[in-house]
Amino acid sequence: MKYTPKWAKNLTADESSQPVSNLSDAERIAAARSRAMADTKENNAPGAQYGFEYPDYYYQDSTGPESSQWDAGVLVCFAQILEAPILKRSKYVWTHDLYDPRTGNFNLSDSPAVSIAELKASIDARIVDLGLSKVKIFEWFAYVREPRGQEYWRFDLETRVQKFRK
Repeated sequence: MKYTPKWAKNLTADESSQPVSNLSDAERIAAARSRAMADTKENNAPGAQYGFEYPDYYYQDSTGPESSQWDAGVLVCFAQILEAPILKRSKYVWTHDLYDPRTGNFNLSDSPAVSIAELKASIDARIVDLGLSKVKIFEWFAYVREPRGQEYWRFDLETRVQKFRK
């Protein structure tokens, strides 16, 4: 049985087949981000049987646009998949719980704090270095069908990023 995400089940035939080429990259990224966040909210609401029970403030921006704890987790995911060099600032694995939304910084125990803006810039630079499409990365994140974990550890970098090529 093919998996269909909950957001897709509510689309009309016209909405599900509408080409994304008439949207700008920024609009496509914003739409994918919105879908991914809505899916996370639905699956991880307080009281959900198998979710992480994230409270509303988990999704709220604090120090600027896209500075929520949810955004921090997404950015860490992207940085790990793309093996962004910024991750080498710490000998430990970055996790979303190292992020302080009040300051907009990742507080690493073995190096100076890293701002969420700095992490975003590093990911954007890595996307350019690898010749990837930022739109495809965000859309993959919003529509992912396979477990995200296999993207990190089962394949080498080149295999992982093939789906994001322009």
